[in-house]
Amino acid sequence: MRGENAGLEVKIRSPCPHLLDIDGDSCHHAHNAAKQFSKLFGMHVESLCTDIHNDLKWSSDLRAIFSEICCALKVKCTMPQTFVSFRWLSMYDAAQDLLRLLGALTVFYFPFLSAVNSSQFLHIVVSVYKACNVGNTARDHIQNLHKTLAMKAPTQACKERKERITKKLFDQRLETQLIANLFVSVERICETISK
Repeated sequence: MRGENAGLEVKIRSPCPHLLDIDGDSCHHAHNAAKQFSKLFGMHVESLCTDIHNDLKWSSDLRAIFSEICCALKVKCTMPQTFVSFRWLSMYDAAQDLLRLLGALTVFYFPFLSAVNSSQFLHIVVSVYKACNVGNTARDHIQNLHKTLAMKAPTQACKERKERITKKLFDQRLETQLIANLFVSVERICETISK
């Protein structure tokens, strides 16, 4: 990253010598820039990624059900990434992972909505089913998984975490998608510049 002939600074400085004067560790500067950029969005996606990661991290039952939902939706199941607070550049990887798993996470967290919200946001789940070309057998299996999830008795902290997650996946869905896509697009721009 700091090479004299092919480092990131050299690649950026050659087309734009008037814009860049980096002294010290360029990785540190990139980290600070990412941190300041993320601040503008009030930790919206960062806290969502952390909540989802923690929700699945501590429960093997939930991970197993999430895996089955991913399988039914034909989405590669991985543990959703979290970002590391002292490595702000990791947020871009977490946002990319969030976008890849967004449909599966939406279907997974749907049974944690209230009855009123369930009917209000059912169309989102149906659109995920259509986008993933989910058949009737898989839908029936997912409904059984939803019944299993609805019977779980979570702790108060778990309920609060699920409320935060469902709010961002359903109520604030557009904002979540916009911010996550913005993070991913910034990463792609940086990759293009560094080549």
